[in-house]
Amino acid sequence: MDVEAIRQQIPATQKVVYMNTGWSGPPATRVVQAIERQLERECYEGPTTRHIWEERVEVGKQARQAIARFVGATPEEISLQANTTTGINIVVNGLEFNAGDEVITCNLEHASGLVPLYYLRERSGIVLCILEIDPQASAQAILKQFEDAMTPRTKLLVLSHISYSTGVRLPLKEINRLSHAHGARVLVDGAQTMGHIALDMHDQDADFYAFPGHKWLLGPDGVGGLFIRQDLIESVRPVDVGHWATKDYDFEGHFTPATDIIQKFEMSTTNGALWAGMTEAIAMQEETGQAQIEERTLELNSLAQRQLSEIPRVRIIGPLEGETTCGLLCFSIEGLPAPQVASDLWDKYGIVCRSVRETASTRLSLHYFNTEREVEQAAAAVRELATAGVASADPALADGFPRDV
Repeated sequence: MDVEAIRQQIPATQKVVYMNTGWSGPPATRVVQAIERQLERECYEGPTTRHIWEERVEVGKQARQAIARFVGATPEEISLQANTTTGINIVVNGLEFNAGDEVITCNLEHASGLVPLYYLRERSGIVLCILEIDPQASAQAILKQFEDAMTPRTKLLVLSHISYSTGVRLPLKEINRLSHAHGARVLVDGAQTMGHIALDMHDQDADFYAFPGHKWLLGPDGVGGLFIRQDLIESVRPVDVGHWATKDYDFEGHFTPATDIIQKFEMSTTNGALWAGMTEAIAMQEETGQAQIEERTLELNSLAQRQLSEIPRVRIIGPLEGETTCGLLCFSIEGLPAPQVASDLWDKYGIVCRSVRETASTRLSLHYFNTEREVEQAAAAVRELATAGVASADPALADGFPRDV
């Protein structure tokens, strides 16, 4: 992998030490140019001028095909959505639940997965089981916890493939197999995986999997997708509906719903320029290769762990080694508030990262464009903060950023 050549394509890497891809990744110039080209075509020649509209339809088709290829699915199993949260809500609110049905999740989840479940509990009377998982537990220990928690009433598991607050990578293929043996389905929050690790929906026998384009994929904000296995599409009822959700209707009361197509979850007008950008982001990562990208993030994580672990008062929050690791690394400095640590890393050292409230930690997102030198810079900065302390804690900070961001 020619890391320097990749960095030359990503302008932000020439200006800052960018270690916040797990929030939103810096796009490459070619992604921005793809967005600009499509936007200019639509704006300057008219969005519904016939040849421009046909191009826009083709852009959406290409995006669906590119996403399907990238995640190991068919285009008929991919719904184009705005973000991960929308995909999660489509499944949680579209499946049928009865009072007493059990849904299992865990303490490693993002609010986008947990909050919809609390609303589901209020609305449908489900039993919500939240497992307490040790971020440094082995894959087998984690799998055993899920197995022990399942009962004949378990209907759904809602889990992050990679935890945003700890960096734990769950043994998802084994969890899917276990859940299916118990008659349950699995909804996956893939916010931290698309463009980060190699994905194959069919190989891992996935049921439902939601993902974004703007994080590790380095695409634009406002685009993402939802995978639903072909045979499960009909079991999820669309809550928000538009013209894609009907086969035909009239004004005399006749209506035939479209129940078996993935487009039933999609609304009307979307931004063609953003889908062009996401398709280009996928093309860029395909040129490098997902296996190579994943291998590099693990190498950077290992280097960062070694260097941070040598610093007094610094503690690694997430997994230390093995198959549960990834490019996310969370740490804390004894006695120092994590939001202020993240803020000082930017103010004093030009390192872009964030803190995580749930684990009171500072989080580094180490992606394939990061360098060993940047990891060393970050470790040196953390060492200085651990020795000298941080600026006075600012109560207005949230996740290392002003609270209203």
